[in-house]
Amino acid sequence: MSVSKELLETLIRLEPAKEPNESLRKLLRQKVLSDIRKYEVMSTTFQKKYSTDFNTFRQSLPQGDWEVEQDYFDWELAETRLGELRSELARLSKNGLASMLE
Repeated sequence: MSVSKELLETLIRLEPAKEPNESLRKLLRQKVLSDIRKYEVMSTTFQKKYSTDFNTFRQSLPQGDWEVEQDYFDWELAETRLGELRSELARLSKNGLASMLE
């Protein structure tokens, strides 16, 4: 896969580094951290709303309440994405990003 010269120039302007790969990793890490924060807020909001954690909520989910069921699906999405994003963050960190901690 190749990246256009224009995109590489933009990448270097946005996130200067010695190597484009390092710049891209840093931007990807920032994106992943931003998404993690977003889904953590979602999850925390539901934890406060229902005064419980997701696994307990899932086990005692009442049927027939549309709002509760929608919250369940949104909360499940948040928890799933958090797991995926944390895995990606670990992969990015393994590839030389540990020294770029904020």
